[in-house]
Amino acid sequence: MLVLKFPSSSPVLFYIGVQYLVLSFNDRLIVCLFVANVFILQWGRRTKPTRYTACNVNSQQSNKWLLSRQISISNANRINITVDYFIRSCSTFPNNGGSYCDDAFDLYVNHSDQLIGDESQYPDPLSNRMVYEKATVIRQATNKRYSETITFLPKGKYVILAFHNYGACSTLYSVKVTYNICPDETLRSNLVSLPRTVAPANDSDTIRVKGNCIKDAAQVPGSLYVHCQSNGEWNTTELEGRCICKEDMENNGGICEGNVAALTI
Repeated sequence: MLVLKFPSSSPVLFYIGVQYLVLSFNDRLIVCLFVANVFILQWGRRTKPTRYTACNVNSQQSNKWLLSRQISISNANRINITVDYFIRSCSTFPNNGGSYCDDAFDLYVNHSDQLIGDESQYPDPLSNRMVYEKATVIRQATNKRYSETITFLPKGKYVILAFHNYGACSTLYSVKVTYNICPDETLRSNLVSLPRTVAPANDSDTIRVKGNCIKDAAQVPGSLYVHCQSNGEWNTTELEGRCICKEDMENNGGICEGNVAALTI
């Protein structure tokens, strides 16, 4: 049993044992949850690059597990797990890898409202698999390294990820756990400020958010409501109102500037 320790920061991308990066795509922030340590049971660790492997074909049935530390999911409505991996095809082994070879491994998730401070008390999938919910089967997609994103709805305050190898010759390069937010943003032409909002689980439940006028601007008739979408983007099609700069000031790239002193004369 091996426990690896890593530094943490937020928001970040987490690559198992490799690096941390600040992430921003087209001004749409994706907040990473997976800043916890990695808790390993039975997959082997390799370096250059850092990766985790399990490959026991042509032998007995494999039953190897790789677990994350418990992850606080904050107030996320939907979790995205991006797995970067490679599965060697059974057909490339003599005798097709034998009767136990498989071209897939599974991802399980343990949901809980209880924080477990001691990792030795984590539920053991070897003896109690029922406490882990199967999220997906990760299959061989190509004959090279591949990346797949799995989404699920959290059912508690904390999750533990568990990767189960039962016959694949698999390599896990990275695991990235994120959730989407609509970032704090100023609509420059309308002078409306939108607050940072956790994105909904799906677009049938978009979140209606009221914008506010920026400093030194006042609202003119019309609604300042917009919608936060599940992909972390703002939908402003229903924005009816706007804000204008106060007297003797003008909109300069989303900021009201001018002779402020003239307003008090």
